[in-house]
Amino acid sequence: MVLYGVVVFLVPMEPGGGNSGATFTLAASLAGLALVSVPGLRTALAVALIAADGIALLVMGDPHGVTMLVGPALGVLVAAVVTRRAPVPAGSGS
Repeated sequence: MVLYGVVVFLVPMEPGGGNSGATFTLAASLAGLALVSVPGLRTALAVALIAADGIALLVMGDPHGVTMLVGPALGVLVAAVVTRRAPVPAGSGS
């Protein structure tokens, strides 16, 4: 949510994008997270549909389009920063 707050502060939007904007960003970020952690055609297609929805909302002048585009990017960013590492077996000396 901190990343969403930074985006809201930096991207000029009309008033009213509070709870719904945060919810859309969080939901879309899960799709971006899945894109990295569960790669595949279905996941890529889902993220592409979310991006297309975000673009359509922006074209219609709806500020929620920004959240639908920023969300997947934040999810990919979080997945890139927080990577799962395999545990080191006991006694391996590492």
